[in-house]
Amino acid sequence: MFQEFGTITDKSCLAPGIYRLTINARKIAENAKPGQFVMVRCYDGQSFLRRPFSIAAETGSVFGQQSTFNLIFKVKGHGTQWLSEQEIGYRFLNMIGPLGHGYNLTGIESKKILLAGGGIGMISLVSLAVELIKIKRQASLPKVHVLFGDKTIKYMDTPYAEHLAHWNFLGELIVTTEDGSYGHQGMVTDILPSIIKKKAIDQIFACGPKAMLKKVAEITQALKVPCQVCLEEKMACGVGACYSCVCKVKGHNMRVCKDGPVFDAKEVDWS
Repeated sequence: MFQEFGTITDKSCLAPGIYRLTINARKIAENAKPGQFVMVRCYDGQSFLRRPFSIAAETGSVFGQQSTFNLIFKVKGHGTQWLSEQEIGYRFLNMIGPLGHGYNLTGIESKKILLAGGGIGMISLVSLAVELIKIKRQASLPKVHVLFGDKTIKYMDTPYAEHLAHWNFLGELIVTTEDGSYGHQGMVTDILPSIIKKKAIDQIFACGPKAMLKKVAEITQALKVPCQVCLEEKMACGVGACYSCVCKVKGHNMRVCKDGPVFDAKEVDWS
């Protein structure tokens, strides 16, 4: 874990209320792994508490090979509003990271993988896809399929379109929208069972809203498919000191920031 002042080197509005900032912070970038996050201090005049953001690899890059990474986020409150207003060249983005435990990729070479994501939660899976590209190029890895869902087509083009080339290299991209404006109408979990069976999936990684992850956990347990989930919780410190992000795993209270955010889906108490 490092504390760094990052510099904003690029900025774009990807969709209504969704922004991407490219941050130069060498120590964090070189040590980050898929599923990890940073805590950013947002000087919004309302609170000095840091906000958690998933670390996203840049297009065409892999973790540990360059000094920059992306923050992709949706404006939800004063802190994210402040962050969205910072411009290219801002040199004082106070961050600590990389934090948490990311995805476990032990023995992944032999697995038929599905990445299942919903909404802005897809960000950590984008980074995982980038990492899997590197592994695939080094081993005979079976195809990796991506299942992604959102409310409507207006969120489909970005922030994920630029990564489609990577996903096509890995395998099939399957999209759902709740309003049917693109891809399959419905939710990710509506077609998940059929995809698992059709593609003979034997490893799933998922990130998205808690209700979606709970359903994913139920489906994967019923079909006896291992599944890792990346949980999203409100955090105050990011290092396990405040206990504001506690959830029950294996019947014990565990901290999403320090013990996670990635857990085995079958060990999470979804009640």
